[in-house]
Amino acid sequence: MDIKLKCTKCFRDVESSFLFCPYCGEPLSDLSKELKSKQDAVAQLKMLLFLIKKVEDEKTLNLLERLITKYKRDL
Repeated sequence: MDIKLKCTKCFRDVESSFLFCPYCGEPLSDLSKELKSKQDAVAQLKMLLFLIKKVEDEKTLNLLERLITKYKRDL
């Protein structure tokens, strides 16, 4: 008999071997929460790198560069 977990987001029963809920994508373990956090940070970093190419004023450019440095450090 497979052990089941209850997803904290959609409340459906999920096999304990799953890292993410197959119904809603919610992370189910500490490892999957860390993976999701890193994935989100990488996505934000990519967005900032895209924006930095479009910015022309110095103040906004400096802000974006500080955010990029922060995200790189957190990864």
